[in-house]
Formats: sequence, structure tokens, C-alpha cells
Amino acid sequence: MDPHFGNAPSFTIVDISEKDPMFVDTIPNHAHQRGECMHLIGMLKAMGVTKIVVGNIGRMAFKACRDLGLEVYLDRKGGSVASVASRLRSGTLRFAEEPNPCTEECDTRRANISGRN
Repeated sequence: MDPHFGNAPSFTIVDISEKDPMFVDTIPNHAHQRGECMHLIGMLKAMGVTKIVVGNIGRMAFKACRDLGLEVYLDRKGGSVASVASRLRSGTLRFAEEPNPCTEECDTRRANISGRN
């Protein structure tokens, strides 16, 4: 899981209504400037997404999610899609009450992961 919601290379959609999470689709994230996630969030909502799991999420993306009725959950453990989906389904992820933007440490880690310095 990318530490910054808007910079994730793609988004995996999983159906967690059954005991075992089921893969639905992967959506590529097209390049955009910071704070311009509204189109992506609208597309996820139109696809039936109701919950989003993030490591960090900025103010504008968080507001867009809330305005469209999407629940935002925080997960910094990461791991496989199945393990994150299982934690969401089991209720062990923390519901985000407010934005949780990246810190300088997050931006540095993201640059190191992507090879950007």
C-alpha cells in the first residue's frame, strides 16, 4: 500500500461482504497534481466503492471522500490486499475522523520507494 493515497500507482477494489475477501478490479491511478483526486474518488464511488483504506490522506481527498459518503479507514501495517481487506472486514482498522496527510518522513519514504530523490 502506498503511504500517500493520491500517489498510489493503482487502487484495488475488493468485495468484503463474504468471509473471504474477493478481488473485483484494479484501477490505475493517472498522474495528477497534489489535491486533484476528486475525479478518481468520484470514479471509485460510481463503481460502488463504499470504504477506502489508506496509509495517509490529505485534506482535499478526505473531504471529497466524506462528501461522497465514502468511509475512510487508516492502515499503516500494509501487507497483501487480502490481509488489509480482512482487517477491514473484521473491524480492526481505525475509522478516520479527520485527514491524515503525509509528513516529511512519508514523502521521503515515498521518494525512496519510487526511486525519486
